[in-house]
Amino acid sequence: RPSERLVDAEFAADGTLGFGTSAGRIVTLKGAESREIATVAGSVRAFATAPDGSRFAAATVNGLELVGRDGTKNALPAIKSVWELHFSPDSSRLLASRAGTLDWSGDRIDGYANLLDATGTVLATRPHAVAGRGPGTVQGGADFVAGGALFWNPDGSGTILDLATLKPTKTLRGHVAPIREIRLSADRTKATTYGDDDTLRVWNVTAGTGAPVTGRSATPTAACFTADGRKILLGDTEGRLQLIDPVDGAVSDLPFQSTANADEIRVLRDGKLALFSATGQSNLRGDVRHAQVRDLRALGTGAVAGTGLTHAFSSDGRFAFVVNGTYSRSGFRNLANPRAYDGKRPDFVDIPQDVAFSPGSARALVHLAQNSEGSGAALYDLDSMEPIAIWKMNQKESMGQCALSPDGRTAAAGWLELETGKPRIVLWDAEAGKLLHDIGPNKEYFTGFDFSPDGSRLALSADSRIRIVDVATGKDLAVIP
Repeated sequence: RPSERLVDAEFAADGTLGFGTSAGRIVTLKGAESREIATVAGSVRAFATAPDGSRFAAATVNGLELVGRDGTKNALPAIKSVWELHFSPDSSRLLASRAGTLDWSGDRIDGYANLLDATGTVLATRPHAVAGRGPGTVQGGADFVAGGALFWNPDGSGTILDLATLKPTKTLRGHVAPIREIRLSADRTKATTYGDDDTLRVWNVTAGTGAPVTGRSATPTAACFTADGRKILLGDTEGRLQLIDPVDGAVSDLPFQSTANADEIRVLRDGKLALFSATGQSNLRGDVRHAQVRDLRALGTGAVAGTGLTHAFSSDGRFAFVVNGTYSRSGFRNLANPRAYDGKRPDFVDIPQDVAFSPGSARALVHLAQNSEGSGAALYDLDSMEPIAIWKMNQKESMGQCALSPDGRTAAAGWLELETGKPRIVLWDAEAGKLLHDIGPNKEYFTGFDFSPDGSRLALSADSRIRIVDVATGKDLAVIP
């Protein structure tokens, strides 16, 4: 609806998606069918779907409401300021965590977590401390683990509460300050936490033991287990994303284009893809947020160090290109044969600007700020990882984007002329390194371009218009306002 936004969403085990909105609506979606279940009193600020799909929990400024799938509601106005909700795996219990706060003098106001049954009766309440170094509201730390409910205490320790007896069974000790976040493995037998003491720890919650994770240098800002529970994906204050093995301490940097803190990390259940989101510095429109999806298979033995800037994959999934903050570590990855490129490295002496894979051939075009002979671009054969052609640019021009035709023979390149400030887009014979057509300059900066499946046309967005260009002649076939 107009001016309404999605606040939070969660799937039930049967694939039903439940979500809450800023207008207080609770809606389910399964396949193409959506159904409005109920409307709660106030904008939803936290939401959870029971795994069996029987009920939903929605927190607003007016309190907590439990909503049945039939629309029946149970209002709990005494449970306010909730920022985090978790149903137990069997849907019989709910954890509602109230965030602690920091006032402007830096004093901590601790929050608490309520354990409720299906009827909304509070079974237990445990305090927990806010974590953070500045004024504001921070989410709490409580979740269901194998063997009970895990609560994090103001002193940085964790307590596991038995759900039947409601008595503590284990205490997790190691942190010396309040934690910022807890993340669980898929089977809920492991937990990873980081806190105000700048340490990252991994826990065996079944045994009640834990150990610090080494091999990192900056303050953690987000963490998540891989699908198999063996490694941890970690974001830090330097804008890096790392894959850490807590057993042997091995660390691999993941490609990620960010100068901001990663604040959310998720991994799909099949373990192949990871989603990272980050919040950058504020501008006039608010915080700058972005998200990226990365294929974890691209790491393999070809994992590299340095701050990642861009990542690309061939359409057949055989090849990847990793650009890192240090040009000497940038290059191709053969995902089918990780050792294929040992001893072979493109001739980069600066950070590559862009890469384009040919959809129909084992070729890739790399835009270079510089190689050993100056700025330009290089066409590579991916089976041999040898350059087919290298073509140069004027040193007063700055590379921007590139695209490669399906047969790998024609390249499109766009850049900004540094002297005039005008953007240009050209078509090149990629094999001969010969200019075919100059289809610019443009009045405004272009935002993207791509070849048609047969390679005969180029679609580009420039000057607030969409242009369809004939590759053979370089002339416009159509201009769409």
